Amino acid sequence: MTQPLLIEHDDGIDRVTLNRPDSLNALDPLIDALASPVGLRLSKECLNMAVGAGSLESVIAMEDRNQVLCSRSEDFQEAIRAFLEKRKPVYIRR
Repeated sequence: MTQPLLIEHDDGIDRVTLNRPDSLNALDPLIDALASPVGLRLSKECLNMAVGAGSLESVIAMEDRNQVLCSRSEDFQEAIRAFLEKRKPVYIRR
């Protein structure tokens, strides 16, 4: 059996590789399984803003904002219920 994560240590830098050769290491199915639509949308928004951000502090502030917004969403509450009930979440995109 192959290891799902490959971790390499090189001069103080750790490199983590997702080892999923059966799906060509694609992240899309994994992201779909783990991320709510609201969380995914806000993460993409933050990544797009980070490209032209003036500072690391502004990117961190945006991520802080997004974490608060996600934690107040109905999808977040559904994710917690689904986790506790050991089932897949049913997101309503709110």
